[in-house]
Formats: sequence, C-alpha cells, structure tokens
Amino acid sequence: LLSLSETGVRSLNTTYSNSNEVDSSNNAHKQQGNFTTTAGTDNKMNDVWFDVDNFRKVA
Repeated sequence: LLSLSETGVRSLNTTYSNSNEVDSSNNAHKQQGNFTTTAGTDNKMNDVWFDVDNFRKVA
C-alpha cells in the first residue's frame, strides 16, 4: 500500500454535494467532492453507483 503523499495526493476534502449526474454508461455519480494534489491542483472525486445487469450476472 502507498500513502496519499506517495501517490501525489495532499488532501481529500470530505465535504461533498449530492448529484443526479448519470454518465454515458448509466452509472450514477451520487456524491461529488474534490481532492488536492501535492502540486496544488484540485481534482474531482465521485461516489459512483455502477449500473448492474442482474439478468446476465453469474451466480
């Protein structure tokens, strides 16, 4: 395992906004927040609820 700083992440903002965004693969991006890199740039992070095909899944 790597630490956040070893992967270039300075901080994770645990504050989020609820969202109704659905991407082109029908995955719902329910909560959206951000993180800051060690270079100082802000990037998005999302809680993604993946679309599941229950009809074709392997038991």
